[in-house]
Amino acid sequence: MSTTVYGVLDELREMATSERDKGSMLERLLLQYLRSDPLWSEQFDDVWLWNDWPDRQGRPDTGIDLVAKDALTGGLVAIQSKFYAPGTTVSKPDVDTFLSASGGSAFTRRIIVSTTDKWNSGLLHG
Repeated sequence: MSTTVYGVLDELREMATSERDKGSMLERLLLQYLRSDPLWSEQFDDVWLWNDWPDRQGRPDTGIDLVAKDALTGGLVAIQSKFYAPGTTVSKPDVDTFLSASGGSAFTRRIIVSTTDKWNSGLLHG
């Protein structure tokens, strides 16, 4: 029997005790995926959860869930994960904090990972 990503996400949804717990589980899953997938692991020298990132300097979580170090440039990549139901739409307010927190000079790239493929048209064309 093969397990699909959808099956894994369903299991995480069932196991979660809260929305925060659900989000934390997705962050840890994403961390392991980015570190072990052949394509992604070649792109990054390292990947950290926000709270484990050595250069966090005590800053609280402000919407950045993971930080990766680009293997080619050495630049830092800010990553946000959104664990939404498949029919939920990601809107601009959902990502504003992430965009603001990752918009400084510390990060050279941003990635948003979402469990839904529905995006507000303002995000796609804005």
